[in-house]
Amino acid sequence: MKVMLPNYWVILNRDKEHEKYICPFLCLLSMSLFAQPKKVTTTVNVTKNKIGAEFKLTLKTDVDTLSKVKFPEAKNFGALEVIQSYKIDTIKNGARYELIKKYGLTQFDSGKYTIPRIPVMINGKLSFSDSIKVEVNDVKVDTLKQKMYDIKDIAQVESPIGLWWIYILIVLAIAVAGFLFTNSSKKDKPAKSQKRLSSKLRLKKPLLCYSN
Repeated sequence: MKVMLPNYWVILNRDKEHEKYICPFLCLLSMSLFAQPKKVTTTVNVTKNKIGAEFKLTLKTDVDTLSKVKFPEAKNFGALEVIQSYKIDTIKNGARYELIKKYGLTQFDSGKYTIPRIPVMINGKLSFSDSIKVEVNDVKVDTLKQKMYDIKDIAQVESPIGLWWIYILIVLAIAVAGFLFTNSSKKDKPAKSQKRLSSKLRLKKPLLCYSN
């Protein structure tokens, strides 16, 4: 036993020296096995924008040629409204494809919002994008720099008919006056002819008396 104990301690000391190198190696190996590459990358063009302005959200995924990818089609992502769903762009990188999907988002109330994690279906399995915080600010109007204009009077809008209706009324009035004048002149002619006959008869009656 006395002879074997030193050999046993030598073996233990050698194992401790190997542990210094084995432990870091095992840690790196485990990290490489469990740390899978991210399937969906997420970016946004700006994180601060004005009310009603567009946030352009971009989702990217790198897959092989046989993979099936389905991006969501929704009216809202969280509190942000989807105003535009752009077509998918495809970039070929050797035997793989990079699929790029863009969304136009907006919000009409000021405040701080979060674009949630968006699910993307890849080969029947869900992968999620990263959540991104954005801020919507009010539109500020600087009255000192902006030129102010006087309030103009209400402009009178001319009628599309113009002054034609006045001319039409004048023509109608002239026509009515001419019609009345012609009718009155026709009525006066019989009266004047009767007066002339009566005056002629009066002149002839004394001549008849003297002949008797």
